[in-house]
Amino acid sequence: MKKIITLFLVAFLFINCSSNDNDDTVKNPVVGTWKLVKTESLVFGGPNTVTDFSNQNIIYKFDNKSNLTIIKNGSNVSTQKYEYKLDYISESNTPGESKVNMVVIDGSTKYIYHFINGQMKLEESYIDGEDLYFEKQ
Repeated sequence: MKKIITLFLVAFLFINCSSNDNDDTVKNPVVGTWKLVKTESLVFGGPNTVTDFSNQNIIYKFDNKSNLTIIKNGSNVSTQKYEYKLDYISESNTPGESKVNMVVIDGSTKYIYHFINGQMKLEESYIDGEDLYFEKQ
């Protein structure tokens, strides 16, 4: 009888130990070395501007310790802090708003993260900002 109770308790523990599918923690797909290939400015009511950086050597290095180093032609241009998170753009749960994957640089500049056709897109056009397009190196 003791063996049956022990077996039942062990089985019960294994069944109840599972991952939390509702956890807001997300894997950081931004970590790595990325080459800036273009920017796109979408201004409401104005012309869109696309700037091609594919022939320039502008590298964004996102490390797993939340450091972003921007390198241009082999020289460090800047080092900043970044955060990859799942959050509301408005920073609150306004009715009808969904959480989005975003990259926040230096605690203030918010980019919506997308991975499209093998490129990372950091989108700031939702506030008439610039969208950045990168290829993984």
